[in-house]
Formats: sequence, C-alpha cells, structure tokens
Amino acid sequence: TGTTSEALSDERTLSDAAVANLLAKAGFPAATIPRMVCIGQYESGLNDLAARRRPNGTWDVGLFLINSVHVANTPGCPTKVERLYDAAENAKCAFAVYQMSAFRSWPSYGAHKADCDAYRLAR
Repeated sequence: TGTTSEALSDERTLSDAAVANLLAKAGFPAATIPRMVCIGQYESGLNDLAARRRPNGTWDVGLFLINSVHVANTPGCPTKVERLYDAAENAKCAFAVYQMSAFRSWPSYGAHKADCDAYRLAR
C-alpha cells in the first residue's frame, strides 16, 4: 500500500536545525548553511535514506544525494557507498564536494537558486 515506505520516509526526515548542525560540524561556513539546507530539501527532502540510480549507472545517495563517483575518490568522502546513508558522513562528503565546485554539483541549486539564496533557517 505504500504506507510502510511513507512512514519510513517520515521517520527518516531530519529537521532543518538537525541538518544545519551537521553542516556546521562538517565545516561549512555559517553563511552557506541555509543554502545547503535548502539544497538538501530539494535533493532528498532531508531524508538520509534517499537514493536514486543515475542513467550512467552511478547512484546519488543520502541527505545531499552525493553521487557514488565521490566514494573513495574524493578526499573527505567515505570509502564505501553505504556510509553515505549516515547523515554526518554525507554532510562531510558534501563539504568536500562543495570545496571542489561550490553549489554547482547540486542540480537542484541551479533549478531553485532564487529560493535557496533567499532561504532562512527558523530561529
């Protein structure tokens, strides 16, 4: 019926504040954190178990849908794809990807740039 997957999805959705905290711990500059939370919302719905297969055979995994090409290839990213399901590991890898190409690695940023540039975290 889909009820189980919906419940799991709801159960695994992190709050903006929790994601902001993970991003800060991962090393993101404070000014970039609201934008990254917004990107996470568009990429995965802030669901750390999100995954999608790409047409080229790679996978986008976890909170920020990090592409599997970064696993074991990008310093700061884990050596096993499964580790990208850990929200803290995903945020660390997202920071490594961000250091290489800023926000350009996330298609949702290009599609929702105005929303994400104006995004504010609840106080």
